[in-house]
Amino acid sequence: ALKLELDDELVSYVAKSLKGNIRQLEGVVNCIKASRDLVNAPVDRDMIKRVIEDMGGDIDFMPSPDSIINEVCRYYSVSPELLKSKHRHKEILLPRQVASYIMRNHTELSLADIGKHLGGQHYTTIINSIDTVTIKMREDASFANTVKDLEHNVTEH
Repeated sequence: ALKLELDDELVSYVAKSLKGNIRQLEGVVNCIKASRDLVNAPVDRDMIKRVIEDMGGDIDFMPSPDSIINEVCRYYSVSPELLKSKHRHKEILLPRQVASYIMRNHTELSLADIGKHLGGQHYTTIINSIDTVTIKMREDASFANTVKDLEHNVTEH
């Protein structure tokens, strides 16, 4: 156990200040504890702010696979259930490829795990999807902007 007691206001401040995963949160909590012990002072908002700034400021937010799928589906007007299904309908090919690309670039999921979120796709299919999106982005500025907008939407919180 990390043994750090914070009041609700400070917990809320930490939660709103961090945009990362559980390992990043644990790192911040450990640094807050170390800072508290070093200066022998109670934890306050200023101490937490200094710790977060010392760790590089805003820690990147990592979107969930479902939030990526939902945003891609919203844009392409397809249901998340269809995208996650094993179906190979033409209308979900591009959205599934885009979701693969965004998951690879904005999560720590393995290729196999990305495939599991997208209808049980094999990891080689995920590689192909990522390559296809990368090439299409190079060749089509409008498509590249669409993907960048989707990435922005899922990484803003």
